[in-house]
Amino acid sequence: MMLSTNLKIKIKTVLIILAGWLFLGAYISVYNHLLISAVKDYNFWNSLITTTVAVLVAALTGGNMIVFVLRKRFEQQPLGLGLISYAATFVLLIGAVTLAASFLYNSLNMELPFYHQDVVQDVKRFMLKDYGFLLNLMTWSTIVSFTVLALHVNDNYGQGVFKNMLLGRYHQPKLEDRIFMFLDINGSTTIAEALGNVQYFKLLSKFFADISDPIVESKGQIYQYVGDEVVVSWPLSEGLKDSKALKCFFDIEDVVNAKSEKYEKLFGLTPTFKAGLHFGEVTIGEVGSIKKDIVFAGDVLNTTSRIQDQCSKYHVNLLVSKKLLDLMPGASNYQTTKLEQITLRGKQKQVTLCSVNRHELTYEAPVSL
Repeated sequence: MMLSTNLKIKIKTVLIILAGWLFLGAYISVYNHLLISAVKDYNFWNSLITTTVAVLVAALTGGNMIVFVLRKRFEQQPLGLGLISYAATFVLLIGAVTLAASFLYNSLNMELPFYHQDVVQDVKRFMLKDYGFLLNLMTWSTIVSFTVLALHVNDNYGQGVFKNMLLGRYHQPKLEDRIFMFLDINGSTTIAEALGNVQYFKLLSKFFADISDPIVESKGQIYQYVGDEVVVSWPLSEGLKDSKALKCFFDIEDVVNAKSEKYEKLFGLTPTFKAGLHFGEVTIGEVGSIKKDIVFAGDVLNTTSRIQDQCSKYHVNLLVSKKLLDLMPGASNYQTTKLEQITLRGKQKQVTLCSVNRHELTYEAPVSL
């Protein structure tokens, strides 16, 4: 059974949470050993075993809850209610896991069954009188909050952005060569008028959700949504590898066509779309003070947008600059029609465009349109 890209990402996220929490659990055990063992009896190995078991249970339970349940509910709830849901759920989970871990630790330490009266008394003392319980609750609540924050940033800015922001990669402007794809739904104004605002928004929401898998599969990063348009970006080397940036467009076509019956049932139509692909140097950096964002700035964005605008003129679904196509190692797997050189609106330099579709290569001579 083939797993969807979205499901693979969720499983990977749970495993990353598991690995991260196990590392932090081991670190806390070492820290406690150095801090506590000097003042009272403290068995490091029993603590490490207890912490590992507790973190495994908490990470597999909590990680799955965050990724598969709470994230979706969080998106559907007001912010305040969502935060309360997260807080209540994990305070209860952390408390329950800490209680079970306390039974395990004391049972190992005393070499007695977990239900023995001495074990139970020590657990009661830890839970009700020892500051360690409150400290443990605060520590793991902070770790969970940081995990949720990281996931929330990735959901809003794209996979891997949180790591880059944390490391300050874009704190100072940085130059990169990147490929951009501007993808736009055809006839969006007519569709919006026919469906009405609410149904049209639902169509956009479903469309953007459906095309996420092929974008992520191609290692693309969704830069932004602008109305019915999505802007996707790849580092140049990543987008060229196996012609991922080019293949992404046709994978999106396959996904939407495979779900055409669902679209017809829900909206009475299957959306079609057009796209432009180009590459160039951009400056990437964080902007804003009240609201921060990662922004790309460069001539390539305007050029790519205007390349996409030409799709309607030439009655094609995909236009790629010849400059980019010449770099694509897998371009020979596609039918490429070279069009005339044109001067895009607002530009001085001419750009040679090529229409691309999925057939064996029949590279034609330039046509005059």
